[in-house]
Amino acid sequence: MRSFVFLLAVVLFMPAAQATDKLYASPPDQSIVKNEVGKYRHIVGLRPGREGGFRIEAETLSSQTVVHNYGHGGYGVTLSPGSAIEAISLVEDTFNDNTKVIVIGAGVNGLTIAYMLAQRNIEVEVLTKDTYPDIVSGVAAALWNPYDISASDEKSSQRLFKIQADSLDWFSGLVSEEAWGIRPVELFVPTNSLLVSEVHFFLPFEQTPVKWHKTLPIEGFTIGGYQASTFFIDTSMYVPRLMAALKDMQVPITKKEVESLSEFVKSIDEDVIVFNASGLGAKWLAADDAVYPIRGDLCVFDEQKISADLKNDYVLMWGERPDYMFTRVSNEQHTGQFIFGGVYEAGDGSTVIKTKYCDRTLNSYLEFIKMASKPKG
Repeated sequence: MRSFVFLLAVVLFMPAAQATDKLYASPPDQSIVKNEVGKYRHIVGLRPGREGGFRIEAETLSSQTVVHNYGHGGYGVTLSPGSAIEAISLVEDTFNDNTKVIVIGAGVNGLTIAYMLAQRNIEVEVLTKDTYPDIVSGVAAALWNPYDISASDEKSSQRLFKIQADSLDWFSGLVSEEAWGIRPVELFVPTNSLLVSEVHFFLPFEQTPVKWHKTLPIEGFTIGGYQASTFFIDTSMYVPRLMAALKDMQVPITKKEVESLSEFVKSIDEDVIVFNASGLGAKWLAADDAVYPIRGDLCVFDEQKISADLKNDYVLMWGERPDYMFTRVSNEQHTGQFIFGGVYEAGDGSTVIKTKYCDRTLNSYLEFIKMASKPKG
């Protein structure tokens, strides 16, 4: 079972709107959420997990400077800016007018590093086997929300806190630019969820955008719970926007598979700095046996009518895994998607569709909705 901890950065820095008593639209019921093959689109992605936590460090291979940045598991998108800042800081003292950089990997971590370097007028090129949308960053459900990471000591806690704070500062600065796809949302956690045992991380309540409701402000709900103001990073907009920005800055993204990092560094000039942001590929590229796949499945109901009268932009989390549901509104005609997830299968490296995962998530959701709207008394 995962141990979930709410992001402390939400407590201390979150600028999003405070929780209110406004009534939110009821979530989709069994008339829409039908657990039948063909009724929904099944998406599979593999997160790059790593025993001992993510790796951000520099090393020398064949006299070449290599900076590693990978192994973020299920929080690669949300922590990508802070991770890139730390990775760059390891070598920035060596930068000069002739510095050249090669970034391996065009997931969100690799693209973010390239973007930040290009902003500093560093000559950079991205090498990648696959590009968006054929990468895990393209299917990630990136919500600033509970995640499964813990720090082993005070120094590690401070480091993690800085990465969180830097990431939050970065995303907060982009909220006003619609093209980046970052938008404020409300996160609702019912009282029967495992997550409720962790809400003390939000204390003291008066200093945080977290509110307890005797009855959650969702149409038809009778259950109580917590509401937290957070934000959603729509990777279907965010990743293409990063790529477009790199194109505007004339940063080439070259489709080239690098099979061995130790061999690759022998083929390039000694003064080129290499950033390894290969994600799951680091298991082979960097010969890192600590890297392992974490399977995630999304169950997507497309072309759904979205209520125009009540607020729809929120996330529900429930159960012990937990599972989650969020909406993605696509246009002014009030249509969009209902997206369900919560699968976190460490060690499962298969991308084959397995209906049991969506079966589990959707059945759990329908049971939750039945319980959440049960008449009181």
